[in-house]
Amino acid sequence: MKTVRWPGRMEFLNVAGQDYLLDGAHNPAGVEALIEALADFSDHRLIMIWASMADKDYSLCLKRIAPFCQSLIFARPEENRSATPAQLRKALGPDNPPSYSSNSVDEALKTAQSLTQAEDLIVVAGSLYLVGKVREILLGPVTGKKTNG
Repeated sequence: MKTVRWPGRMEFLNVAGQDYLLDGAHNPAGVEALIEALADFSDHRLIMIWASMADKDYSLCLKRIAPFCQSLIFARPEENRSATPAQLRKALGPDNPPSYSSNSVDEALKTAQSLTQAEDLIVVAGSLYLVGKVREILLGPVTGKKTNG
């Protein structure tokens, strides 16, 4: 069981020299697990891309995760179900790291990349929809073909 991997759950990627941690943490328990995992990256600045479905407790999640981030970029991966970047920024409140709103997941990713330095980690979390879209941008579309290993 130790070799079981679930894409988008504590998934570490290095794409074109940039480190990413993708985790679908979308509820308080998931955020706590993500915070615990981020302890392994305490020597990195964390640039967070975050999205939440409107029916999730994103306010509590953001208040827990924000202190670990240098910047937050809010995206909206699902037009009908996602909280808007404006709603997420409002829930974050004023005494937190700088935050940015994006009109698309692609724009959020480009914003995060523009904010990073050599040893920074881009963390993508808050929504499995967001993680899936970022994985597709970084790795290409899923083909459905099985691989050995």
